[in-house]
Amino acid sequence: MELFVASDQPIELSHGWRGQPYLTVQEVADTDIGIRRHLTLPYLRHLGAHTGCSCGFKYGQPNAESTPEEEAAGRQSVAALHDFLKTQLSAGASLQLLSRWFTEAFSPVEASDISIGSIGGDSFDLPENAVWNVRP
Repeated sequence: MELFVASDQPIELSHGWRGQPYLTVQEVADTDIGIRRHLTLPYLRHLGAHTGCSCGFKYGQPNAESTPEEEAAGRQSVAALHDFLKTQLSAGASLQLLSRWFTEAFSPVEASDISIGSIGGDSFDLPENAVWNVRP
């Protein structure tokens, strides 16, 4: 799974959001430029969880075969994602998120609006092939 964030303001790179390894903010490779056509905001970054990819942005899923350590790391990654998005929104940025699987052609449904409160809770998992406009 991959998660991208687009913003109307520049986004700094980070090898560990707030010094922790649960969220990385990375440059987008030239091969990923095709995803820009699904986003309307100019600044684009890849968001990685504790796993390095975006697959770690999940926890509390029924039938998931994860260890207690994986669950805890997933919670921390989602909490870091929430904090990152909240920080960007508090600075006045407009944000969009795009999620997709690495190996599948990207064909999202129409972009939907979500509130920052949708990131987290009792359980969380990224949807496949989605574009979200993130609201405070």
